[in-house]
Amino acid sequence: MTLTVKIDERTKSALAECCRREGQTKSAVIRRLIEGYVAARPRGSPAQVYDEVTGGRPPSSDRKPASRDHSRIIKAKLRARYGDR
Repeated sequence: MTLTVKIDERTKSALAECCRREGQTKSAVIRRLIEGYVAARPRGSPAQVYDEVTGGRPPSSDRKPASRDHSRIIKAKLRARYGDR
């Protein structure tokens, strides 16, 4: 598949120079970057991501009310798993 990406001249020159120094083609470098970007993204619906992160268990009711703490806990777990974006 062919994909066209518009970048400014400075970025194009910097990419070409990096590729030349490393002995790689621009296509190979960009392909690897896109594959890494896609692989790092969660897949599925928000409910599936929630189940993956929490194991499908609701927050424990023996702690402070889940509604106050729930969002912070889920965000922290998502950041730990997928990085801070």
